[in-house]
Amino acid sequence: MTTRNIYFFDMKVTARGKFNRRDDPIDFNVKPKDISTIAEDIKQIFTGGDNLLQSGRNTDSPSHYLQDCQVDDEKIVLLVNRCDPKAPDMVTSNPAEKEQIVHAKPAGHGGDFSSHVVIMKNPVRGDNYYLCVIESLVGSGLSSTVIKSYLKSVLNKCRREFKARYTIPDISEPKVKVRHVHDIAFQGHPSESFMRDLENGYLSGAQAINYTGVGKHLDSNGAITEDYKTIKLKVDSSLIGDTVASLRAVRSKLMSEYKEYSELRIAFRTDGENKTAKLSIETGQLVDADRYTKRHELKSIVTNQTSYAKISSVILKEIMSYIGK
Repeated sequence: MTTRNIYFFDMKVTARGKFNRRDDPIDFNVKPKDISTIAEDIKQIFTGGDNLLQSGRNTDSPSHYLQDCQVDDEKIVLLVNRCDPKAPDMVTSNPAEKEQIVHAKPAGHGGDFSSHVVIMKNPVRGDNYYLCVIESLVGSGLSSTVIKSYLKSVLNKCRREFKARYTIPDISEPKVKVRHVHDIAFQGHPSESFMRDLENGYLSGAQAINYTGVGKHLDSNGAITEDYKTIKLKVDSSLIGDTVASLRAVRSKLMSEYKEYSELRIAFRTDGENKTAKLSIETGQLVDADRYTKRHELKSIVTNQTSYAKISSVILKEIMSYIGK
């Protein structure tokens, strides 16, 4: 029997105005479109016959595509499929009859896996954080990192398909039109085990991370660019107490005095084991971390299969029950 898990994230949507000019590129923060508007663009592309394929880097690499899509007043449901050419051929057997059959994949085919991605339309905090639940088969390769990469490709597809809708005026030169480029980030809801580890352990190190200078050229040829800046925080060995409260205080200080720093990488020790995690300074949620993210094992498996041709109403019903709908 296959095991399928449900993971809970906040999906943060951001946007920038961009225009590539050789000597004077334009790049500035701007308000993103709301998720309902983006969903209608995705739906229009999909119902027009385009499966929003994200091809692999080479013929042996997995590709990802949209197999099914549903949009209603409260949510967006995407069935994201992964085609993996390197997935092994299935083998069935009947030992009593000493029979074994290899089910070889046809030429051009790969092993197929599905993930149900549910995005709630009402923001959970501010205007651009949305609850996102990812359901997938254990071992399918459809992690939150892979889903995030695929959704970014979908956003880029929308911008290319509807250029006029994704064009805005420059804030300094309104007559100049720039690209309205969207991005997303996942912040995992901390699991109970992660919170217990923090509460029972002690903090051994922390770094605040600033990504505002990403891509800045540091040499004349542009071959060396900035990745990120950090502030290393020293943790006194005498610090004993509530690690969660300490982290909350650190985040509050960073938000008020170091606003350009967005993430906090922490190291802590619990039950004799060293562990690490990365948190959003703004929300305290986990950054792209399936290992510590709140999850539930799916109980309503209706077929023992890795992939679906349509959104499973049974799986969707269980996902919505965990959301509280």
